[in-house]
This record gives sequence, C-alpha cells and structure tokens, in this order.
Amino acid sequence: MLKLEKRLSGNVYESIDELPIYYWWQIHKTNDYSHLLRVKVKSKYLNKVLSKKWEAVYEGYIDRFGFSPELLEIHKKRCYIAKLKVQKMQTGNKTLNTEIKIEEEELNALMKANDQGEGDFFEVKALIEQSRGVAIDHYKVTVAEFFTYVKLMKKRKKTNTNGRG
Repeated sequence: MLKLEKRLSGNVYESIDELPIYYWWQIHKTNDYSHLLRVKVKSKYLNKVLSKKWEAVYEGYIDRFGFSPELLEIHKKRCYIAKLKVQKMQTGNKTLNTEIKIEEEELNALMKANDQGEGDFFEVKALIEQSRGVAIDHYKVTVAEFFTYVKLMKKRKKTNTNGRG
C-alpha cells in the first residue's frame, strides 16, 4: 500500500482547498472515492488508500465549516446505537434488538432528510450564481470556495431577516 500511496502522490485532491465541488458532490452521492483522483489508477488497495485521503479531506471541511445541526443529530444517533449494540453484546440482552431496530430506522429517516440530492446542489449553486452575478464552474470552484459562498449567503440572509424584524 505504501507503493500505491507514493504513486498517487500529487495525483489526489488532498484538501478542500484543492477539491472541486463537483467531485465532493459526486463522492457524497455515490460513495466512490475515486473522484479524489486527478488521473485514472487501478489497484486492489485503491479504495482503502482513498478512504483515508477522504477522511482527511472531510476533516478539513469539518475544521473549517463545522457540523450542521442535522449532522450532529445523526452523529449522536449513531453513537447511541453503538452503545446499545455494545450493551447487548456485554449483557446478552436480546430485548435490546427492538430498541436498536427503532433507533436505526430513526437514523435512516434522519439521513434521508439530510441527504443532499442533485436538485439541492444545483439549487444552491444557482442561488450563489444569482447572488454573485457570475456563473460558477463546479469543476473549478473548490469545496472551500463553494461553502464560503454558502456561509456568506446565510449571513446575508440572516442580516436581512434580522434587519427587517
């Protein structure tokens, strides 16, 4: 795997300052980490290496933009389910299966509600273009730039809403 990592050096988007928003969106939509590649590469270890790269990119996003309240709720739900599963393994209490199943269904509902569909991405892109008065090339605008635009739009909207009230 070290050979593969060396071979990929310079051929992988490694931060939100480099990764075009289109590929970010594709990774979220398909769970295909090969969108991090600048060139085509084949290897049986590719997904494992790229998943580590993706974690680093995503951590960069979290560090800069934080978690949305919806993602925090999903994270809390996942942690609670994990605790229930550990408790079940430790105690052998099979009645916890029902609670785990209910919590997993609630988690799936939260995830569906938070899912960024194709329409959502292009709607946000259109709003940014409208507010800036310039078309955005989603193959060139980075994740960092895109979410900075989103952040500024939210601030503007909040200021405008608070200013009227």
